[in-house]
Formats: sequence, C-alpha cells, structure tokens
Amino acid sequence: KNNYLVISTSRNKKRLNKNKIFLDLSKIDNFTIPNNIDATIFLASITKIKECEDNYKLAYKVNGINTLKLINKLIEKNIFVCFLSSSIVFKNKTNLPKEDDNHQPKSNYAKLKSFVEKNIFKLTKKIKKEKLLCILRVTKNVDTFTEPFNAWIRQINKRSKFSAFKDLYFSPITFHDTTKIILKIVKKKYHGNYHISGERDINYSDFAKKLLKYNNLSHNLLHSCFSYEKNIKLYSNNRITGLDMKKTSKIVKIKPTKIKKILKLFSNKIN
Repeated sequence: KNNYLVISTSRNKKRLNKNKIFLDLSKIDNFTIPNNIDATIFLASITKIKECEDNYKLAYKVNGINTLKLINKLIEKNIFVCFLSSSIVFKNKTNLPKEDDNHQPKSNYAKLKSFVEKNIFKLTKKIKKEKLLCILRVTKNVDTFTEPFNAWIRQINKRSKFSAFKDLYFSPITFHDTTKIILKIVKKKYHGNYHISGERDINYSDFAKKLLKYNNLSHNLLHSCFSYEKNIKLYSNNRITGLDMKKTSKIVKIKPTKIKKILKLFSNKIN
C-alpha cells in the first residue's frame, strides 16, 4: 500500500517466486543478499519458547549465531536493519523497562534475543554504523487467529465454556500497530532501541472477563484457573510484561495500544 518493493524469504521451496527467495536460517553460508536492498525487517527465528528450551543447540544456531552473522552481512553492505526483539529480554518486577535499560533474560529464547542485540550493537559501534541498526522490542502481538484467542472465540460463539489462566499476564498489541511502527522506522531510518507495548498488563482471565462484558455475555462461560490446574508449565509468569514507551512515543509518535482496541478487534468475530 505504501509502494515499497518487498522481497520476503521462505524455507518452503514450493512457495518461492521473484519476490520470495529461499532462506533457511540453519544454513546461511550460501545465502546471497539481493541487490538494491535498502532496508531489512528481521523477523525470522524459532519463535516457540518451549522449542528453544528443548532444543537449545538448534536455537543457538538459528536464533543466535546465524542471525548475528546475517545481520552483520547486511550492515556491512550498508543495509538498514530493523531487528524484532522481545519484551522478555527484561524481567522487571516493579517498573516498566525503558528502551535503554539493562537486560535480565531468563528463558533460552530471551537469552538469544539479548545475545543478538548486544553483539550487533557492539559491531555497529565498532565499525561506526550505529545509524544502520534499529532494535524494536514488542510485547504480545494478538489477533483473532492467534492462540488461545481463536479457540475462545469459537467457544463463545457456541456459548460453550472456555478456560483462561489467572497466572499468565500479557500486555497486548495488534499486528497492525506493530506494522505501523515498523514502516515508520524503515521510512525514517530511526536507529537505536524502541518499544511497542500495550497500555498495561492484564492476566488472561481478567481479559476474558472484559471480553465477555464488552459483548454483554455471561461470565459463566468463563472457567478461571491457574496453569498448574491444567498441567501447563509456564516459561514466564511475570506480572509485568509491558514496556515503557516514553522515548519511542516522543520520537516515532506512536502510543501504547489500548485494551479497548483489542476487545473491539476480537468482538468483530463474536456472534
């Protein structure tokens, strides 16, 4: 819609075309960066926290070493890089982490995000190319097709009971809001650390109650429970998952996502 020529990557060779090229992050030695690339939005990784815990060797290779190598190659070619990181590089129990706060990663996934962040920052500083790097940390991106919310909506539309955890917190944002800030960053070449976050943290159970109330539906549809009651192991149960956005809001002119906006988005799919 903004008339950018976009080339994306895929590991699925059946989906390749002139605007979608092959890239497997576990094997990058033969990858050739296309000509005339102005900027790169780096999204690829092993995204499941459990998978990074269960197979750290592969995660270290894909999310760590090879990600770092490829970003290095891009920056050495004077290509601007927007690297998508995560709010879980922090573990703050009292205040929302600011854009330039120190990391406290706990899970392997978070540690590898932190590893890449710190090393590409060192590289760009060493070769005086800091203006070619943006690190964008995000909180929980949600939509009606993401779990567990798509399952909730199906159950609600059948007026059947569904479960939501009281000990799992998030600070929801939309993919649309994330896209907006990425486009601004790429267009203006904003460098440094930036955040996009929901307006506040809320546990899944309280959010589900708000969703039912927003749609004038009975709270009896909701079964509030703790994760251990469902034999689910949480890799993160921080009560603070949100991010401070003061610096980002001032520079990029984007504010935190309102919970009401998320409720409205989900309600569009509720009968």
